[in-house]
Amino acid sequence: MIIAANWKMNLSRQNAGDLLKSYRDISADASASLITFVPACYLALAEDVLSKTSVQFGAQDCHAAEKGAFTGDISASMIADFGAGWVLCGHSERRQYHAETDNLIAEKMTQAAQSGLNAIFCVGESHEDRLSGASVDVVTRQLTTTLQHWQAARGGRSTQSLVIAYEPIWAIGTGLVASLEQISEMHAGVKACIAGLGITAPVLYGGSVKPDNAADIFALADVDGALVGGASLDAEGFSQIVAAAR
Repeated sequence: MIIAANWKMNLSRQNAGDLLKSYRDISADASASLITFVPACYLALAEDVLSKTSVQFGAQDCHAAEKGAFTGDISASMIADFGAGWVLCGHSERRQYHAETDNLIAEKMTQAAQSGLNAIFCVGESHEDRLSGASVDVVTRQLTTTLQHWQAARGGRSTQSLVIAYEPIWAIGTGLVASLEQISEMHAGVKACIAGLGITAPVLYGGSVKPDNAADIFALADVDGALVGGASLDAEGFSQIVAAAR
């Protein structure tokens, strides 16, 4: 099981440090692998607090270029220089607010691989897609377009670890959660899709994962963990989620 925390744009430096220390304590009794995705300004803090622990950390995004005149962006190699091992790619908020395309996401994943970073690649459908019955088609297209581009760019030479996170957009931060049947169906579809591309990867569920629903979600056959948003900002609640991943 993999439990990943996505802090998004939250927390003061003091609160971030306190939460990282809590994660350090949580990891001592955890059977799951823990990864935390912190704001870029807290990468040095994560490196300091999490060194010599089992908690891995990463950034929430990287640029598709190795370097250059890209004010406000951060490169994969810069992230790696902090000792980070991971980067999130393709989160729905990046797609929505920064107009990221499937091909751009693949380029970011490729750049991450070249810098020695592992990637969690996010896919998911809107509420409109779900209501129209297009959920599987939308997610399959995201997977196929991005991963085929990624495979071609890396040429089979990278040892980058890949994790898929299925996050129904309509369940992110809304309090809504996909039904267990919907989650099971989509995770099975994701694994079938990537198997067709010759890829095997863990598939996490994200979208209002909380202490009171985590155990039921983790019990599903094709769920390999969770990408946790808001609930990861509360140490006690996050600890309960991690404890459910047995």
